[in-house]
Amino acid sequence: MNRTILLAIGALALGLALGTVGTLLLGAARAVAKHISSTHRRTVADLKQYAAALCALVGFLLIAGGGGLLTRELAPLEGPARTLAAAGVGVLLFAAAGVIFSRVADLAEEAKVRRLPGPSYQQVLAPEPPTPISSPPSPTSGPPAPEPRTGGRHASPPPAEDSPAGTSIEDGDALLRAVRPGWIYRDRSDRWYLGVVDEHTGGLPLLRLPDFALVAVTEPAYPLTVAGAGEIAVVPLPTVPTASGDDA
Repeated sequence: MNRTILLAIGALALGLALGTVGTLLLGAARAVAKHISSTHRRTVADLKQYAAALCALVGFLLIAGGGGLLTRELAPLEGPARTLAAAGVGVLLFAAAGVIFSRVADLAEEAKVRRLPGPSYQQVLAPEPPTPISSPPSPTSGPPAPEPRTGGRHASPPPAEDSPAGTSIEDGDALLRAVRPGWIYRDRSDRWYLGVVDEHTGGLPLLRLPDFALVAVTEPAYPLTVAGAGEIAVVPLPTVPTASGDDA
């Protein structure tokens, strides 16, 4: 047996050893890099991954080179065919080594992850909610009524017993019969209206809140629900002083 064959066998053996060691170290380093959270330790783990990947790559190259050299010495071919066969065997061995050892690296990573301790968690207690301030219960919900102002005139709401809160109005004809000035209505799409029927509005029985636009009976999304009664405050406007006509 000549020295070239011995060299090829030695290259194959050394390549297998380096590839195996580098692949196992690469899988373990990947598991550690994913597990830790410290920036410094993560940098060290990344450096270990690069070193392990370089070791595995050198092993793959030795496997490919040793296999190609062994094929060149033992293949019963002459001339360029022997060189082509050796190159083809080297490429196939390099690809096969990459596929096989990548699977080995995945298995090594999974095994390392199972051996690593689980991350420690600190129990965080939610703050206790503040004690709610008790307030008198409100029988109805709706837009807040304007606060009374000193010196203004207030329109008294209609008696609440005329239309109990929660009464449902199913269509426009029923609205024209049941609407009352000062009542607050809410439709199915949570829009609010104020009843304003008199001889001037006619078929426009509602004011839309908060823009106070007159709307027809076809606009609300029925059914309408009586939400309560509103109160309107009339506040005097400030007077603007006028210049005297006999000033120079």
